[in-house]
Amino acid sequence: MAPAAQAASLRDLAVANAEHGARISVSALNGRRMEEGETARFRIESNKTGFVHLYVRNASGRMQLWMENVPIRAGRKLQYPMDPSIKIRAIAPFGDDEIVAVLTRFQVDGFIGRRMTSSPTELDLDVREFEDELATILTADSKNPWVWARTVVTVRE
Repeated sequence: MAPAAQAASLRDLAVANAEHGARISVSALNGRRMEEGETARFRIESNKTGFVHLYVRNASGRMQLWMENVPIRAGRKLQYPMDPSIKIRAIAPFGDDEIVAVLTRFQVDGFIGRRMTSSPTELDLDVREFEDELATILTADSKNPWVWARTVVTVRE
C-alpha cells in the first residue's frame, strides 16, 4: 500500500490520465434517493472497450468491491448486479453511499488479484486506505490508461 503522504488523490491522478479519450458513467436505475429495503440496480456505460471495476463506500465509511476486471465493449451497457440472485438492498446506516466506477484498458491486479468478479466483497480498509491502494493499483502499469466516475445514492429511513 502506498504511504498516505505519497499518494495523490484519485481526482488528480484521473486528470493527469484522461488524455486517451475514454469515458465511463455510472447511474442508479431507480434514482439517487432510495428508501430502506429498496433493491438497487446500477448501469455502467463506456465509450471504449476495457474492464470495469465498481466500488462502494457506504454511509458508515465501510468499503466494498462490487466488480473487478469485468469486460465491457465500447458503446455497451452493463447492469449491476449482473447475477439476478444478488440483491443490493438499501439498508442502515442511512445517508450517502458513494459508488465509484473505474474503466481500465487492460485487466488490473486488483484487490482480489487479476481475476474477474461481480460478487460483493467487503474490503477491510478505511476510505483513505482504499483510495491509496486503488491509486497504487491504477498506476502500477503506465500502459494501462484508466478513467473513473462516481455517483452518490442517498439511503433514507
